[in-house]
Amino acid sequence: MAALQPLDDAADRVVGLGVDDRPPADADGVGAAVATGRRGRRARGRRGRKGPAFWLAVGWLVVVAFCGIAATWLPLQDPTTPNVVARLDGPNADNLLGADALGRDQLSRIVH
Repeated sequence: MAALQPLDDAADRVVGLGVDDRPPADADGVGAAVATGRRGRRARGRRGRKGPAFWLAVGWLVVVAFCGIAATWLPLQDPTTPNVVARLDGPNADNLLGADALGRDQLSRIVH
């Protein structure tokens, strides 16, 4: 059975890898990087910076939420009204995403 580590050592140790990323301790037991505050920036890593993929995802969620909230006010066709002439039409000016087997507009069905 392995010896138990003191709580302060166990908190800074990567679980399962045995890697100790703490800086070497000074005479008083406090690491130089910890005392100067540099370790906080290093430990934060990429969590503090948001890349373009993050903002793209946030923008998409905002668009989807807006469409869901404002669906009744958007100028879309009624999603339940069939149009026999437009059955299985591809994307065109009237139906931006096309029509289904009953002629209903796919975009308005997705938004509603």
